[in-house]
Amino acid sequence: MYSLSDGDLPDVDLFASKLRMHNFRSFPSLDRKVLRALDKLIEVDIPALMGRVGGVSGVFNMSSMLEVDHVTSEDLVRKKQEANLNLTASGRKKRRKR
Repeated sequence: MYSLSDGDLPDVDLFASKLRMHNFRSFPSLDRKVLRALDKLIEVDIPALMGRVGGVSGVFNMSSMLEVDHVTSEDLVRKKQEANLNLTASGRKKRRKR
């Protein structure tokens, strides 16, 4: 019905026996303040951090390089370094404003 393989789900009997070992009523109640902090971490802080260290981000756009007839690997490395320098410079500007 849902196209899931048997390996995608745990063994039902084993999972049920492990769940029976826990008293779910003893779990702490949901703390909305902690959830808001976690949401901010996931949605704002981690993407900002990833943008500062480089890697996979929206800063370096390979598709713009593909419009050129001939691009060497040196061209790609230079473009990425320029993008990282621009990002670093913009990060410094932001820190000074605070």
